[in-house]
Amino acid sequence: MKFQIPSILLVLATGISASSALAHHSVWGVFDPAGRFSVTGVVREIDWINPHVFLHLDVTDEQGAVTTWRLETVPTAFLRRAGIDKAMLMGSGDPVTVTGIVAHADPHMGWVHRITYTDGHFYQMSNDGLDEGSSQPSVPTP
Repeated sequence: MKFQIPSILLVLATGISASSALAHHSVWGVFDPAGRFSVTGVVREIDWINPHVFLHLDVTDEQGAVTTWRLETVPTAFLRRAGIDKAMLMGSGDPVTVTGIVAHADPHMGWVHRITYTDGHFYQMSNDGLDEGSSQPSVPTP
């Protein structure tokens, strides 16, 4: 009887850990590696949160209608290690061009490969190798 309580606690702890790990998705599970996109718009907002940073990009079409794209990037820790902060991603308010892969379930959601600013500088958030099954995005380079 003495060992039943620790055993039950171990089983519960393992179950909780496993469910937390499953909550974190794979890029392939959410995004279509064949669904390449390139959009140009203005960064309206940045969600600097874990597990991944999100950009909200306002894209204006030929008719003048604005669609907000929700674009997922790497974790905040990756960006901090590369010396990139929220203000740097936000830019000057000028349009940026974002390339990546679109979500399976939402045509206005994507995983970011690269953000290119009007002055030509860019942040490489992940690489195309991610689309071919690499499990981790590359560390962005300023």
